[in-house]
Amino acid sequence: MATYNSDMTCHSYLMARILGASKVTVRYQISIPEEVRKMLKIKDGQTVVFIEDNGKVVLKAEF
Repeated sequence: MATYNSDMTCHSYLMARILGASKVTVRYQISIPEEVRKMLKIKDGQTVVFIEDNGKVVLKAEF
């Protein structure tokens, strides 16, 4: 399992639950953690969208 930077416990992260973490590759790719894939019911080949919402980025599964 990935280790988390202790800075993540500061700021507004105290009220949020961390579902996982991914390291960005040299091609700026990430893996979506299994818990998130299950929660959003993301399937192989499906498109996901990234939405900016008040300074936060939200991941949505596109149906």
